[in-house]
Parts: sequence; C-alpha cells; structure tokens
Amino acid sequence: MIVVNPLAASRHRSFSAEQIFGLATVFPNDTFVLLGQESKLRKWLNGRALLPRMVTFTSGIFESAVLAQQANVLLTPDTFWVHLACALHISTVAVYQGKEEFPYKGNIAVWRPLDPAVKMLLWPGEQKDVPVYMLAQALQEKLN
Repeated sequence: MIVVNPLAASRHRSFSAEQIFGLATVFPNDTFVLLGQESKLRKWLNGRALLPRMVTFTSGIFESAVLAQQANVLLTPDTFWVHLACALHISTVAVYQGKEEFPYKGNIAVWRPLDPAVKMLLWPGEQKDVPVYMLAQALQEKLN
C-alpha cells in the first residue's frame, strides 16, 4: 500500500493527479490511498475517475496518521506529514522545492527531515512538475 498526500498548503507545492495516476501504472500491484479533504480531492481529480486500486481516505488527521503508519511508503509534498513521518519513523518520500546542493542552504537547511526513514527528493520547480520516473525511483528505493 502506497499512501499519498497529494496536496500541500499551496497549489504550487502539490502533486498533479497525472503524476499519481502515472505512479499507479509503474506500481500495478499496489493500492494507492489518497489522503485529504473530500472536497479538495474531488477538485484535484478534476472529474477523473479513480482506478480500481485507488481509494480516498478523508477521515480525520488521527485516523490518517494511523493509516500512514500501516503504509509500505508514504509520498508527500507537505511538511506536516514529513514531521509526522520523522516522529513515527514512517518510510516516506518527501518532495521539496530546492536544488540538490550540499551543504543545504536557506529554509531546507533548517527544516529538512533528519530521520533515515524519510528520503528527501529535491526539485528546482513546482512539485507538480517532478517527472513520474523520479518519483517512482524514489519510491522504489524506499520499498526495497
């Protein structure tokens, strides 16, 4: 089970539905659980029907946190879920805007995840533009 929080506080940091549907084709044997508020997920899907292996989970934050703990991997562009993943050692791919540079500078230097359960994927533009193959590669690394 791959749990995905596709939406961040800003649309500029959210994933696109096309990315998540693309990942579902790369991982055909996995169930994808989409976390979020029902109305926001409906808008995000923009009339697109879920695949049979995709479900939405729109219950409260505590229920969602328990579900995330049961996932094989969590995928998110949102820092709340990254903080939770670090606290609970949840296998996670966290996608941030930034450059692959070390030492890290600016905001990412202070707020990056430090728990080894969380893989940080940096992309110089908006999260909706991260190629599916890069997301898939990061997820595969966490699933192995």
